[in-house]
Amino acid sequence: MTRRWLVAMLLLAGGNVFAEPPTGANPPTEDLDQRLLRLSRRFPGFAGLAIGPNRDELVILVQRGHPVDAKEVRAALAELLGPASALPQRTRVASVKYGFLQLSTWRKEIEGAVAVRSGFAWSDVAEDERNRVRIGVSDAGLVATIRSIASSAGIPSDAYEVVVEEGATLFGGEPAAAEGGAPGDR
Repeated sequence: MTRRWLVAMLLLAGGNVFAEPPTGANPPTEDLDQRLLRLSRRFPGFAGLAIGPNRDELVILVQRGHPVDAKEVRAALAELLGPASALPQRTRVASVKYGFLQLSTWRKEIEGAVAVRSGFAWSDVAEDERNRVRIGVSDAGLVATIRSIASSAGIPSDAYEVVVEEGATLFGGEPAAAEGGAPGDR
């Protein structure tokens, strides 16, 4: 089971969101990335989280040069994901190059430029120790196009990766040549 799916399961099992509820009578449902964006605005150095390989450790990722209080971030994550008991007891902080907010901005830039192209399947922020934007395509011919778009936008080459998946479900839900992968970790 991938770390992203584990976090999603924790989110579904939990109840609370941040103590700062959205305004309005019926707050919109937030996906995990939207909640992590809110966390990264509260803690500017926050870069993501991961559950350790043995599921016994919470890894809080912090952008280099932007220290955060791990106890405060852990408490906020407990609110975000549900009961504190759902999180592993042990916590480790790992330093990474890019913050979650920056990666999310780059993801939107790349996705906005390629979402209309045939062969684009999905995009995701790998908010774990990979610390990059991931772009899924069903057509290997898009790799050079995406690299050119990212370069023109000033996005460092180590801040993204392009994953070619033949038969991936394309952006918008249309299957490519064959039924296959869904957005998320691969």
